[in-house]
Order: sequence, then C-alpha cells, then structure tokens
Amino acid sequence: MSETGFRRRAVVIAAVLGALGGGLVAVIATKAVPKMMAQMMSGMMGGDEKTGSPMMGKMMLKMMPQCVEMVLPDTPKKERRDYVLKMVSTLMEHGSVGMSEEEKGEFVAEVVEKVSV
Repeated sequence: MSETGFRRRAVVIAAVLGALGGGLVAVIATKAVPKMMAQMMSGMMGGDEKTGSPMMGKMMLKMMPQCVEMVLPDTPKKERRDYVLKMVSTLMEHGSVGMSEEEKGEFVAEVVEKVSV
C-alpha cells in the first residue's frame, strides 16, 4: 500500500475510533498498526508465547454450536441446507486431519451414529 493510502486509512480508522470513544486513536495513526494487528491476530488465532493457547480458536469452538442453534431455525430452507452441507463436509475434512483411513472410517461411523434428524 502506498504511503498516501496508508495515511488515508489510518485517518479514517482514527476518526471512526475517535467517534466511538476509542482510546487507540493515537496508535492507529502510526505505522505500527499493521505489525500490532498481526501480533494480536497471531495471539488470538495461534496462541500466545506464554500459554500457547489459541484464544480465538477455543472461543469459536465453544460458541459456534450455540450460534448455529440460534440462527439456523430462522434461515430459509435452501440456505440452511447449503450451509449444513458445507459445514459438515468442512468439519469432517478438517476434523479427520492426521487420521489413518481406519480411524477416518470409525470417525465417520461415529458421526453418522450421533446424527439424529
């Protein structure tokens, strides 16, 4: 991003945060923001150096089922169906990473057994 583009974005972000009463306005207007944001996201997604705990990941795993329970019933049938197919395939694909073919087969069988419609 060009220096002008960066400054323009920094000013906009600073104005928005200022309007919201944010205390980070001075920090936002500096070049330290991209590095600071990368460090914050890294800590939330991959864990911090002290605990190794992925805060955002743990929070997502806990909240996602609750969110789905609240949102899906009011979602139109076609959108709901498409979403469920996408989520189930994504969960199965990424949930079985590192498993042997035998373990994957057992995993799929266990999931099918748990599903109730």
